[in-house]
Amino acid sequence: LKRFNRLYNFLVVAFGPVLPTRKFLKARDRFLSPSANEVVLNLGCGPSSVVHQQVLNADIFPFNNVDLVCDAETMPLRDDCVDKIMNLAMLEHVRNPIGVVAEMYRVMRPGGEVLCYVPFLQPFHAAPHDYQRWTAVGAKELFSAYSSVEVSVGAGSTSALLWVFLEWLSTLLSLGSQKLKDLLFMVLMVLLSPIKLLDLFLELLPGNQLAASGFFIVAKK
Repeated sequence: LKRFNRLYNFLVVAFGPVLPTRKFLKARDRFLSPSANEVVLNLGCGPSSVVHQQVLNADIFPFNNVDLVCDAETMPLRDDCVDKIMNLAMLEHVRNPIGVVAEMYRVMRPGGEVLCYVPFLQPFHAAPHDYQRWTAVGAKELFSAYSSVEVSVGAGSTSALLWVFLEWLSTLLSLGSQKLKDLLFMVLMVLLSPIKLLDLFLELLPGNQLAASGFFIVAKK
């Protein structure tokens, strides 16, 4: 399905267990609306590539609309050449996230910004691998070389609970059959996806960060 990015993106938004917070969506939209002279690097874009003449889509896989196929630790870009970097739900899939964050720092111009989304409470999801998770404090420490770092909830506790529950219930009902588990997970995900809308209320409450599904970071060089 990832080869059909519009269909894939629709299915993820409509039926996926994770609901992005409004604060995260506002930050993402700001990065996707660059000023006339800005260059935005969408690093680890996957099938969610952005069609925009000022956005450079980079990934290790040649999905549709990917402009640059490369390793995130060794990008074929000169120093200080991009104004903004988006890196959404990718760092958990690389062996050396510290190296990737350092590489983003290298290619970003002084005064530039990075928007990064990292998972906290999420089940294993390989793409093609899955290595790590971050607390809010850990996410801030990851970007400690930057001049300013703000960490906020990117997806709330309902999203975290729903995804774990889907994995638990589909495993329980599958009775050991991986094919049946995969089928049950998809069916249950569609049926139970409206539950994630509770995060629209929970994101207004203090303490939502303690069991968040993920965090987003806005850091300036």
